[in-house]
Amino acid sequence: MTNDCVVRACSLALGTSWDDAYKLLCDLGFEMKEMPNNDKVWKKLLESQGFRRVIISKGSKKSTVKDLAKISKGKKL
Repeated sequence: MTNDCVVRACSLALGTSWDDAYKLLCDLGFEMKEMPNNDKVWKKLLESQGFRRVIISKGSKKSTVKDLAKISKGKKL
């Protein structure tokens, strides 16, 4: 079992190395006085990199991972 899911996910989303993602999360976590894997920290990091949260309304067709991959290929969401 590993405890670095947030780091691995941010690394993939940002297209950076694990080390770079970890450093970004730690620096931001230190600034915010929170642990690097805290929801507040990783959400703020992704938002600062141009990502945005999209809420799917009730009754809408939910996208699959495959759908999202097609939409986001080469783009940040």
